[in-house]
Amino acid sequence: MKSRINIYFNEETYQKFEELKKYLEGVGGPINRQGQNNSATIVILIDTFHKLFIEPDGEKNYFERLAQLEKNLA
Repeated sequence: MKSRINIYFNEETYQKFEELKKYLEGVGGPINRQGQNNSATIVILIDTFHKLFIEPDGEKNYFERLAQLEKNLA
């Protein structure tokens, strides 16, 4: 079942979203089709968040998990 939602960004968040779209387009991501870049970007972000935050330990606090991921990158 497809659902449609509206998302409202402030200017800073919109700029970050545009950077994400450009990044995904530039690396040959799955958002090459015209007109579907916004939806495809949101889907990728949701899938990525789920994979990094929910699947490993859905009980862990967001900030604890983010700190753990940042530590692993350092």
